Amino acid sequence: MATSSPSIIPKSTLSTTELSDLRHLSSLLHLAHHRNRNQHRRAPFYRYFLLFRRHLSRIIDLYTTLAYVPDTHTARHRKKAEDRAALARVQGEVDFLARTLVPRCEHAFGQLIADLRFGVLGVMLIGALAQSCGILGINAWYDDVAEQEVGEVLRQFEREEWGTVKGGAEVEDLGEVVKRERSPAAEESGTDRLASEKRVNAHSVGIVQRVPPEPLDRKKHTTKKTVKERPANFEPVKEKKKKKKRKGGGDDIDDLFDGL
Repeated sequence: MATSSPSIIPKSTLSTTELSDLRHLSSLLHLAHHRNRNQHRRAPFYRYFLLFRRHLSRIIDLYTTLAYVPDTHTARHRKKAEDRAALARVQGEVDFLARTLVPRCEHAFGQLIADLRFGVLGVMLIGALAQSCGILGINAWYDDVAEQEVGEVLRQFEREEWGTVKGGAEVEDLGEVVKRERSPAAEESGTDRLASEKRVNAHSVGIVQRVPPEPLDRKKHTTKKTVKERPANFEPVKEKKKKKKRKGGGDDIDDLFDGL
C-alpha cells in the first residue's frame, strides 16, 4: 500500500553561516560549469547539474530577500507581504528539489563517479548536493519519510501475519488448544511421578511415612548344592590298578598269582 509522504516545511530563514555556505557552494558550481561546459555539455549528467545549479541560485536569492530588514516602518510593513510570497516560492523550490531533482542528480552524479576518468568531478558534485540538502533541511525530511514507510510496512506485516479483522477491529490470533491422547503406559508413569512428587513434598514438610521393611525369605537366601542327575544305565568305571614292578626277576607263576 503506497503511503503519502509528508509535506516538506522549509526553513523560514537561514543563519548567516548557512547562507554563506550556500553561496560558497553556488560559486563552486559556477566554476565547475565554466570549466567543464565545452567538454561535458552533451553528457547525460550535465543536464541535471545545470538544473541543480539554477535552482540553488534561486533559493539563495529568495533567502537573501527574506534576511533583508528594511529601515523604515513603511518598508517593513510592505516587506511582510513580500515575505509571504517569497516563503511560498521557497517551499515550491525546496519541494521540487527534494521530490524530483535530488534523486535524479544523485543517480547521475553516481554514474559519473563510476566512470574513473571523471570521478573527481562526480565526487565534488555529490558533496555539494549533500551539503546543500543538509542546510535546506531536505536530509531530515528524507529521514522522516523513511521512518514513516518502515512503520507502515511493519503495520502491514502485522495485519497480514499476526492478526485477523473481526467486526472492524484487529484481534490477535491466539491459536487453538491441542489435546494429546495419552497411552496407558504414559498414565502409569504419570502416577509414579505423582507419587514420587508427593514423597518429596512430605520430606520437605517434615512428615515422613515410614514403610515397614519386607520380611526376608530364608528360602531365597539358602544355598543349595546342585546335584547332577545321573542316567539309569550309569555304571561306575573301575580304576585299573597299576602293577608293581618287581625289583628282582620272577617267573610266570609269580605273575599269575600277582594278578589275583
